[in-house]
Amino acid sequence: MTSQIVTANELVNGTVVYRTPEGRWTTHIGAAQGVVGEPDAKALLALAEADVARQLVVGPYLVEVEGAPGHWQHRSWRERIRAEGPTVPHDFTPDVEPRRANGRD
Repeated sequence: MTSQIVTANELVNGTVVYRTPEGRWTTHIGAAQGVVGEPDAKALLALAEADVARQLVVGPYLVEVEGAPGHWQHRSWRERIRAEGPTVPHDFTPDVEPRRANGRD
């Protein structure tokens, strides 16, 4: 079976975070609590939902990981990009002038 962890975003600044076995949230995927099987996954997600009610995080959900505790890695490219940022180096992106909120220069 595949291991799963819970990820979310910090409510304050939107940073991608993972729930640890101690019930804290960390930016380090390796420190996340991994579970195997639907009952344990549902229980872990319920704990994360309680943190939503406490206004610590927003949008928690389960993601599949590979590896072992302390060395988790995302299985999907979507999650890797979400956590690590764009796949195109910043030096290859064009400079863009900031635009006003109304969309006009």
